[in-house]
Amino acid sequence: MKDLSKENQENSQETLKINTLLEINKALSKEREDLIGENLHLRYELEKLKGVNPIDRHELKTNPQKQLSIEKVLEKKLDEIITVLDVKTEGKRRLYADIISNVEKILIKLALNRTKNIKYEAARFLGINRNTLHKKMNDLNIS
Repeated sequence: MKDLSKENQENSQETLKINTLLEINKALSKEREDLIGENLHLRYELEKLKGVNPIDRHELKTNPQKQLSIEKVLEKKLDEIITVLDVKTEGKRRLYADIISNVEKILIKLALNRTKNIKYEAARFLGINRNTLHKKMNDLNIS
């Protein structure tokens, strides 16, 4: 009889432990869901700041019409930049060269940041040869 009572007590303790673990698991699952939701919200807000709705990102890749909206955004921003440069420019104009070199510099820096400064990976990311990347980095004074 004592063995049966002791066994029941052990089973009761095991059941209590299991229930406690299930409650902890449930709470952690809820917290995980909340964190995922918060992460998605923050990503959405970040993408909005970048000017691209994250929901449209896939559509941008698959829909040529959406690609036109990227061109419109770039056109608007370049028009603003040209206006600023036009005010500053006196003498010989190098508009094309200035814009291209600035865009290249920004793209290279972004690629290096995304690849943790691994030049080979940055070159692959940009779709150019590693030697070309190295030359452009020297030409644009990127260290």
